[in-house]
Amino acid sequence: MNLQEHIVLGGGAALVLSPILGAEGSLTFWASSVLIDIDHYWEYLYHNRFKDWSWRKTFAFHAELFKHLADPRFLGLNLFHTVEWFLLVGSAAFWWGSSTLLAVLGGMIFHLGLD
Repeated sequence: MNLQEHIVLGGGAALVLSPILGAEGSLTFWASSVLIDIDHYWEYLYHNRFKDWSWRKTFAFHAELFKHLADPRFLGLNLFHTVEWFLLVGSAAFWWGSSTLLAVLGGMIFHLGLD
């Protein structure tokens, strides 16, 4: 799924959830459902040795990587898309009883469901 689709669908879901989450919670849900993809940008920067900071080229880079997804020798790992990260955010949300972190976790889960 591309960035624009995540922005629109995340915004729609946040709007639907706003009576439950409130304005701040729904904004947090939406932001986390979109910003979780920052790890894709970091991966692009790492692979070009931080020489090119272009957002457009980031998308082209990942479009090229996507072509190799079925290759069993290909391993794509993005930090914020791992089960460990989800467990960390979920654990922190429950440990501190944070509704904000629960909204972040919800946005991340929503995003992963769209991917």
